[in-house]
Amino acid sequence: MKTLNPNHPLGRQPYGAGAQGYPDMDVWDECMLEWFGLTPVRDAEGEYLRSVCPHHLIDENAHSDNLLECPLNDSDFWPVIDHARLWTNEAGERVLTVEPWGNPFDMVVKFAALEKELDLLGIATCFEGRSPYGASFVLFLAADNTEVGQRARARSNRRRGA
Repeated sequence: MKTLNPNHPLGRQPYGAGAQGYPDMDVWDECMLEWFGLTPVRDAEGEYLRSVCPHHLIDENAHSDNLLECPLNDSDFWPVIDHARLWTNEAGERVLTVEPWGNPFDMVVKFAALEKELDLLGIATCFEGRSPYGASFVLFLAADNTEVGQRARARSNRRRGA
């Protein structure tokens, strides 16, 4: 049995994040597979691809494997873009997750600005209220031309009244 996280207002189980705040990667992977059907993408050495830029969803040869070199890695979008990881679903479609921390209501303006930039690239977003990483939420990003992206786009359009 996991211990409850004393830093969370309700002392919730931390799922993939330990009480110290760093992730237990095995638990994180298990949750992502069980909850969402996603498997982590690894590099040639078998390491997790972390901090991947959203451009990889639309261009396999994107400018950078590193979010730090991505134009979307701007203080205007932090902490919305945080803990970025690349996954694939059973169909082999890429899905990028970001797991912001903090109160989602405090990030509405930043999320709206980021969503606008992603829309221009043909990347849709959708929201899940529980994060395997910790006491937060997760945003899924997927290219519009994928099944995941089409579902995300439909939900996004409904949410925005489009």
